[in-house]
Amino acid sequence: FEALHHALQAAFGWATVHTYDFTVKDPNFRPPADMMEAMQQMIHSHGDEPLLGVSRLEYLLRLRDPHSQNSIDSMHECKRRHPNTVEKNVNKPKLWQVLDDPAYEVTPGKGLEYTYDFGDNWVHDITIEGRADANELIEVLRGEGHPIAEDVGGWKGWNELKEAYNSTRPNREQRDKMRWFERKSANADLQGLRGDRSTNGIWRRFNNT
Repeated sequence: FEALHHALQAAFGWATVHTYDFTVKDPNFRPPADMMEAMQQMIHSHGDEPLLGVSRLEYLLRLRDPHSQNSIDSMHECKRRHPNTVEKNVNKPKLWQVLDDPAYEVTPGKGLEYTYDFGDNWVHDITIEGRADANELIEVLRGEGHPIAEDVGGWKGWNELKEAYNSTRPNREQRDKMRWFERKSANADLQGLRGDRSTNGIWRRFNNT
């Protein structure tokens, strides 16, 4: 799983500056009905026993990063825990051991989740399409889009950054956002997102090599 993490970091253009985990979702999970229930669930996630009717089991299995990257990720860690969720370090089980475990029912059409940066909360769905003979190579077949900026502030922040580049007359705040992305972001891009780079940026490089 640790090798898969590094492959996903390269494929999506992340900079490996945040904590991550892999999870198998409970198919019976339903999200909290309101803000109060969500807060109760987050508070109780530190406890030893689930609070029936409040603390809902979201993940059957969670493979956690043994090397927490920063305090922001640690602050959001509690939202990903549950007393009944099996937790292991990501470098312990092999990928096939999880895929072959009937307790998790990871089959073609069903898969895993890879979450990177618990603050911005970037969730990557991993669907099992089939199997092939094992080898040491990981191949990118196709894709589209530009790597999302590290620490941009989730989907809202990313959309605001794209709006700044699409603006014909960006205001001061938008200019600051563009300057930050081109010079200071952990995965900064000096060329920014001008033109169609927000949809085609990195994949031109992958597809031409």
